[in-house]
Amino acid sequence: MNLQTLLLWPLAALYHLLTGLRNRLFDAGWLKSRQPSGVFCLSIGNLAVGGTGKTPLTAWLLARLRPRYRVATLSRGYGRRTTGFRLADATDTAATLGDEPLQLFRRYGGPVAVCEDRPAGIDRLLELSPPPQLVLLDDAYQHRRLRPHLQLLLTDFSRLFTEDFLLPAGRLRESRAGAARADAVVVTKCPGGLTDRQKESIMQRIRVYAGKDVPVFFAGIRYGSPQPLQAQMPEKTFDSHTPVVLVSGLARPEPFEAYARQHYRVMEHFAFSDHHAYTAADCRRVQAAASQAGAVLLMTEKDGVKWQPPGPAYVLPIETDFGPQTPDFEEFIEKNIRDFCRA
Repeated sequence: MNLQTLLLWPLAALYHLLTGLRNRLFDAGWLKSRQPSGVFCLSIGNLAVGGTGKTPLTAWLLARLRPRYRVATLSRGYGRRTTGFRLADATDTAATLGDEPLQLFRRYGGPVAVCEDRPAGIDRLLELSPPPQLVLLDDAYQHRRLRPHLQLLLTDFSRLFTEDFLLPAGRLRESRAGAARADAVVVTKCPGGLTDRQKESIMQRIRVYAGKDVPVFFAGIRYGSPQPLQAQMPEKTFDSHTPVVLVSGLARPEPFEAYARQHYRVMEHFAFSDHHAYTAADCRRVQAAASQAGAVLLMTEKDGVKWQPPGPAYVLPIETDFGPQTPDFEEFIEKNIRDFCRA
């Protein structure tokens, strides 16, 4: 524990009292939560703020579940300038929908919806014809007014919740004890070559809080080939000699930069804050730097949906990768859906 954490500890203790009281009121039934009937709700969330890979995992689930089920996604729509329920359509922008819901809509189509009130959002989705059979709830772990049928808790390999502290001393939105609500834990952004001994050590630490029998899965990230942001642009072959200027608005831009430095010649990285709303001036400044360096502009898909391109740019796709655990995780998800359908 460093000095800054120690100095912020009194504020973290106060935050612990407030969030702990809220959770106890929900647990005791004094604050009401509702589990929707007729639709399977799967929550993807975390204990920490930002950067655990919720959207890539949501995309992974969409890609595998949509061929067999009518699947909708529902999130708050962080960073949007609208309020209330909104169902995505072709006119939406990041300002009306939020960057991550828009990213999912453009890649997979709808229904994609945003609503601050998750139970109300579910009700509106069930009014669709035909209604969804499954709803993926992006970043809903602390939205306790809605009780999902399956709760996935994500934690970043490099910032496990077991080693973190409550805000503002650390990055946790609620105490580590909140992991007890998880039906499974996914350790995200794992490096390649993780040994069984390392996995066992992590599982033991997680199960102190989540319970001794909770399933724990390990997932890495896989990057695809850079794709042109503008439809009219041709695809381009990238290699270790390709000069690139990076731009990102991520909670943790380090993995993105590290991958790019491994595979391309990075000239500069413009790292903005998470969910940054790019202005025309931002875009011109970054594009000018890329042009001056004779480099290609490269960004994430999340940034691409907000970019105002004054010139050519490419996006680097990212996917969740469960590796050898893929069949196990798929079967875990499918079993829970089957059990719900039989109930």
